[in-house]
Amino acid sequence: MEREFKRDIESLEQVFEFLHRFMHEHQVGSKTTHDMDLVVEELFTNMVKYNAGAREDIVIRIQKSSNVLSIVLTDPNSERFDITKVVGAPLDLPLRQREPGGLGIHLVQRLTDSFQYEHADGASTITVTKRLE
Repeated sequence: MEREFKRDIESLEQVFEFLHRFMHEHQVGSKTTHDMDLVVEELFTNMVKYNAGAREDIVIRIQKSSNVLSIVLTDPNSERFDITKVVGAPLDLPLRQREPGGLGIHLVQRLTDSFQYEHADGASTITVTKRLE
């Protein structure tokens, strides 16, 4: 299942409706649905925020095969930025010593089984997978 979404934070409501419809149709549990809501929100929001000058829609594709859920977000006409190489926020530091940012990537890494990045033909593609119980 694939759909394009306007590059705008306001599109998140439609993104969640799309995700929830897929999860319901494929009988994905509520915990996994909640986790993937957080993951997709973080990735979609980053694409909107860090490629704000782009006009093209962001594409989200979801598929389930056997016991693996895959979600692919593609940001056309984007600069290469391998989000999987970003070091997450240091969680062992006291709050006062932490710099803002990095917690979202940490969250994505913790809630997924794999997290991959590809840049081809000017498009950034992030693929996350989650094994289903």
